[in-house]
Amino acid sequence: MKMAGREANGSVLGDLAVSAASDAGNLVSLAGEHLGARVEGKTRKSARTRARILAAASEIIAERGTVEFQMAEVASRCNMSKGSLYYYFRDRDDIVEEIFSSDIDAFVARLEKAMGEAPSSSDALAAACMEFARSVHDGESVVAAVASDLVRGGSDLVPGMGERFGKITALVEQQVRRAQSEGAVRDGIDPAFVSSMLVGTFLFAAIARAGKPGEPFQLEPFAEELMSFVRHGISA
Repeated sequence: MKMAGREANGSVLGDLAVSAASDAGNLVSLAGEHLGARVEGKTRKSARTRARILAAASEIIAERGTVEFQMAEVASRCNMSKGSLYYYFRDRDDIVEEIFSSDIDAFVARLEKAMGEAPSSSDALAAACMEFARSVHDGESVVAAVASDLVRGGSDLVPGMGERFGKITALVEQQVRRAQSEGAVRDGIDPAFVSSMLVGTFLFAAIARAGKPGEPFQLEPFAEELMSFVRHGISA
């Protein structure tokens, strides 16, 4: 009887221990879910704040036609303290890099897709002209401002700039070589040199377009003008 009692007590204690462990596990799980929800909420808020800062900085760049601005100006537009702004971005260059990097990475992806789907080298280069024109149209002042400052200040303005423009140049070079194989471009030219020249032309075209703020931007004529230069240069 004593043995049976001890066994019964052991069973009850075991059940209690299991129940307690289960309850503790549930509490840990609930605490984890609550903490996860709080972290997720803070992450969303942080992303919204960063987007607001980038939008304010983009407005200033567009208004002035240059990436020269003060952190205090951005903080003022966002109705936040300068100290709070530094929590999200180290300095002005950090903001400029994020604005430009996201734009150029998206542009490279669109360019690669458009050129890769083109049935001929001529169509691929026309697609490149259209994508570049669209990027100028969609973020005209910002693109031209960054381009202008790059010309004045060199590629150190935005870290990784050389690599990004290298990708664009490489994509254009592929199509120039393709054009040579299709007989659309003479064999004597250097595809690497020509592609660098074309990308440079696109860059300066953005700067020139920004110099005419009073004129409405017409996407297709701008793209056609770029393609005309690709096909014929400046010959009569």
